[in-house]
Amino acid sequence: MESIRNARKSKGYTQEQLAKRVGVSQGAITQWETGVTHPSFTLIPKLAGVLGISIDELVRGGTGDDGKASIG
Repeated sequence: MESIRNARKSKGYTQEQLAKRVGVSQGAITQWETGVTHPSFTLIPKLAGVLGISIDELVRGGTGDDGKASIG
C-alpha cells in the first residue's frame, strides 16, 4: 500500500520505528508497503492513528484535489 509508505516517510519514521509503534515486525511493514500482504482489519485504526491519516486515506490511498477519496 503506497499510502503507508508515503505517510510513513512524511512522518519521518523508518519501517522499524513504525513497526514498533504499531506492534508488528519490520517485515510486515515491508510487505504492506510492497503490496505482498495487507494489514489486518484490526490494525487499520491503529496504523492510521500512528500515521496521522484517516482510515479512508489509508485504505483508499489518499485524497484527490477535490477532497474526495481517490481509489488506487
